[in-house]
Amino acid sequence: MEKVLIVDDEAIICEGLRKILHWEDYGIDACLCAHNVREALDILAENDDIILLITDIKMPGEDGIVLLKEVKTRYPKLKCIVLSGYSDYSLVRTAMKTGAVDYLLKPVQVNDLADTISDALLTGDDAGEANAALFLKSMHQILSGELSTDAQRNRLEYFSMNPTCNALGVLLIRALEEGEACYDLLRRTPELCSMRLRTFPDMYGNTCVLMIADADAGQDELQNCVKECFRKLDGLWHGKLFAEAIIGTAGWEQIDEMYNHALIRLNTALIENRRELRMHTMEETDEHYRRAYSALRRCVYSNDREGLNGFLDRCFSMDRPLFWAGTVLVLSINLALETSYDKLMVYKLAESFLSSLQKAGSMEKIRQILQVILYFIADLNLAVMKEDCSPVVQRVQALTFEEYANPSLCLKVLAARLHMNAAYLGRLFHEEIGEFYGEYLARIRIHRAERMLFSTENNISEIASAVGFSSVNYFGRMFKKHTHMTPGGMRELLSKTSEDALFESKG
Repeated sequence: MEKVLIVDDEAIICEGLRKILHWEDYGIDACLCAHNVREALDILAENDDIILLITDIKMPGEDGIVLLKEVKTRYPKLKCIVLSGYSDYSLVRTAMKTGAVDYLLKPVQVNDLADTISDALLTGDDAGEANAALFLKSMHQILSGELSTDAQRNRLEYFSMNPTCNALGVLLIRALEEGEACYDLLRRTPELCSMRLRTFPDMYGNTCVLMIADADAGQDELQNCVKECFRKLDGLWHGKLFAEAIIGTAGWEQIDEMYNHALIRLNTALIENRRELRMHTMEETDEHYRRAYSALRRCVYSNDREGLNGFLDRCFSMDRPLFWAGTVLVLSINLALETSYDKLMVYKLAESFLSSLQKAGSMEKIRQILQVILYFIADLNLAVMKEDCSPVVQRVQALTFEEYANPSLCLKVLAARLHMNAAYLGRLFHEEIGEFYGEYLARIRIHRAERMLFSTENNISEIASAVGFSSVNYFGRMFKKHTHMTPGGMRELLSKTSEDALFESKG
């Protein structure tokens, strides 16, 4: 039996953490609580099967730092996470130096805590490995704009990355060959042209290079740094690398926008099959991106299919339609990340979507693929549990998400399980969710089927069975009703390589 120990002087926090997470998903069978350092040490002494410690810092008497020091001495293999209401950098640094694998601020999002626990338990016992895992996680959170200003500053200071820097560059590289050599070459280059370089894989498998000025610098210094990176890659990149750089002098508050713009331009290069190195400034990335994101977000969250089609029409009527194709892809993935609890699924789908766009043989097909993507993202927003409803309806949603693959699942079965009248449960569900249960279940199943079409090689019959349809013909009719395409037509659109390539290699 493996256990977790939660240490906080507020009993309500201990109890909340004990109940809010599915500890069994982490292989943990029991959740113990302590309200001060002495009590925590006594529990640790009596239980040699505790594998995770979650502790507050500020507590009456001895604080969490004292506990971390004791744990580091007595139980060096125990994974420790700090959960505190204090963002003071000195506390963060001390906690990390004393053995904590991460430092989270209250109030913490459940998903962030769950991800941190997973990372902690999967990371090896080596301190260097734990620090590397924290660095990569921190960089991904910063590029995604997930951290608060204080939390971002603390992470940057911890990794000596000059949080007051006002000159930054983001270089993204996708290698067809020699990918490891490209990554290793830049990773072993800590500094160029007075810029510190930090190289790591981003969330989509690209090599990301952050260029950070140690002192005030302007566009010229950033451009020189990018050019030096290009020169270092010169022996590797010709015909093998796609690369885009964005530079700016606004500081870390714009790093997520810089990264998104670099990602858009890299995706555009991949769709065009344009193998060259390009550099842009933030001034070139005007308000179009923000306006586009706002417009697309409104359409997705209201499931406005007509609005989504109008958005695509406007994109393809403007100059550089392929740039807008790359833009729509990145905007769509960012909206999916806002909605979905499964980030790894979204990153995997992003790669599948990009691959489909690269294979497109015409502008018409690119538009069709983007329409499928936008419809899917809009459905993804609908296919998540609504939390602002009664406990009974929340339970119905949860059971549906767990058991949608069961062909026998229906409102009558759920009503019997919940000891309720089926007609009453159906009315309650319709009032709170806005659709009848049968329609809701079908939509969840079709959305899961779309996901499998995008990311697996399963045939149509296998997919139908996996999402709860006992009849392939009925599955096909329901799929077309919801998506306006047949399952086979969607798969062909997303996976078939056109014989007549629209874009020839320019590398």
